[in-house]
Amino acid sequence: MQFAYDLQWLDYLKFTLAHQFSSLVAQCFFVGISAVLGWQSAQGEAAQAAALAAVAIYCGLWAVQAAFTALYLWFGKNPSLLTRHRFEIADAGFADETEFGRHEHLWPALTRVAERFGNVALYVDAHIAYILPARAFESTAQRAQFLATVAAARSGAPAPVALPSPQAATVLAQQPLGVLEWLAAGLSAGFLVRPRVGLHAPAPW
Repeated sequence: MQFAYDLQWLDYLKFTLAHQFSSLVAQCFFVGISAVLGWQSAQGEAAQAAALAAVAIYCGLWAVQAAFTALYLWFGKNPSLLTRHRFEIADAGFADETEFGRHEHLWPALTRVAERFGNVALYVDAHIAYILPARAFESTAQRAQFLATVAAARSGAPAPVALPSPQAATVLAQQPLGVLEWLAAGLSAGFLVRPRVGLHAPAPW
């Protein structure tokens, strides 16, 4: 099973923001900071005022961090990452190939699979993932087939039967970027999810 697609800046931004917003460490940090600042700013007032101040500070912190993340990714564009990708999965593992190199991994290297805002990501490390945007799939059925195949490969079960005709399935709808996607950012630049760009040793397919 193979997929060819161009990974764009917006794909990377959407995935990174969602990844960072789901980070427990980042959430605990921002909630804690917001609670402390909200309580200090509303001293002598009702508890409701302190809660509202904390919520406002929380949203403000994430908005600022989201803007920082967007600028960081924009000015730090990596041509070897934001380029044409050919992603394939096989019995032994999966591979991602661009004009700059090819990276191969056996299935045991896959730590988890995530779906966020149409993107599918295969993690090989806590902060390293291979991103497949929604448009990489011809249909919702093909994406479901891909996820089922990956799940079966990870568990060692036989792969599901391939779809006879992807064109017969419903084409994925292109969804606009939501508000939460813009608000979702990370604790720092260290939370940025970055696919590998170095050449990986070939795996025994």
